[in-house]
Amino acid sequence: MIEELSANVGDVLLLDAGNLLFSRDGARELLQQDVVTARGIYEIYEDLGYHAIAVGPYDLTAGLSTITDLSGSVPWISSNIITQGGEYIFPPWVLVEFEKQKIGIVALTATPRIVNDNYKMLEWRDALTDVLTRISPDCDAIILLSSLDTATNQQIAEQFSDISLILTANKRNGNRPPKQIGDAITSQVQSRGRYLGVLTFPMGLKNLLADNKKTENFQYRSIALQPNLEKSQAIDNKVAEIQRDIAKIGKRAKYQPQQKTQSDTSNNQSEISSYRTCVDCHKETVARWEKSPHGRAYQTLVDNNQQYNLRCLPCHVTDSANQKATGVQSMQADDLNYKLLHLSSEKQSVSCSACHPGSGLHAKNNGNLRYLQKVSLELCITCHTKELTADFNFNKKKKDVH
Repeated sequence: MIEELSANVGDVLLLDAGNLLFSRDGARELLQQDVVTARGIYEIYEDLGYHAIAVGPYDLTAGLSTITDLSGSVPWISSNIITQGGEYIFPPWVLVEFEKQKIGIVALTATPRIVNDNYKMLEWRDALTDVLTRISPDCDAIILLSSLDTATNQQIAEQFSDISLILTANKRNGNRPPKQIGDAITSQVQSRGRYLGVLTFPMGLKNLLADNKKTENFQYRSIALQPNLEKSQAIDNKVAEIQRDIAKIGKRAKYQPQQKTQSDTSNNQSEISSYRTCVDCHKETVARWEKSPHGRAYQTLVDNNQQYNLRCLPCHVTDSANQKATGVQSMQADDLNYKLLHLSSEKQSVSCSACHPGSGLHAKNNGNLRYLQKVSLELCITCHTKELTADFNFNKKKKDVH
């Protein structure tokens, strides 16, 4: 895709506004496989030839050392993350030659949910004022990569006329076409590899920098990165390598002795059941379900050697899916992961209890409907998230299950 763009339009400046490596800002327990995936993502960006990546708050989820260890040909930049002594931890800017012009690229990082003692965050106005004072005289244009909220980015566009383009990484916003605010153009694409945003300047970058920034001076499109796009063998090989490494981690976790803990695992067991519990009364329904995507959910992992992937397993089996849907959080992470890897074959699918909470008690009480909960949208979207299944239609899909 990028090679095609370069062949069609010439020079391509590749930038990412951050929140690249992890999907949460410290909101869930990090797994070893998440760090392996993060390293693989960075190496892919190196192979693609990116010019800079901004540090986003989600990128700091595994700690500062994890991201500082990912140092290679693509610089991480942040103009407002500093040590307790006031030194920059990442380069505060990079300068790039593009279309015979010197482009300054700066970055502002939103404050993470948890800030560790080994760094602190500069207030964005102070950070920008200092950096722009230093680099503006030597730059023909300045691009800001920002993970700050929309209102703050708008203030920046209105107050700092030296900035020509603001590319943002606010996960709540999704795709945002270019919009002129003050002297700057702002834009965003959905995060973590779902889309590639492309800004082209038919009349050259100089026209974008003119005082009368008009829409005819640039063109924009967001490209959904779907599986049917032309693939890169090098990237496919890297993805396969990541998947093999994740499988090795999961296998080791499965066969190592389990450490005894004090987790309470009893809260939910009485209502989790195998589909075999239901087949006597619902024979035809179970037969249809067995041929459905839910019936083959675990097998799809096996087919792709991902049956040890602890980020995929919860939504491809019954036991944990039911716990997730009913809000049971009493199990410690190590216990839950161990259990996920040791489910019986009868629970290696998304079966009755996953979508019908209470079905186990329903069966044990002679079909008493008092125990059986209806399928709900709230339950389904715990797995069918916008990130994983953007086109999920609850009313249509629930008819296709069985």
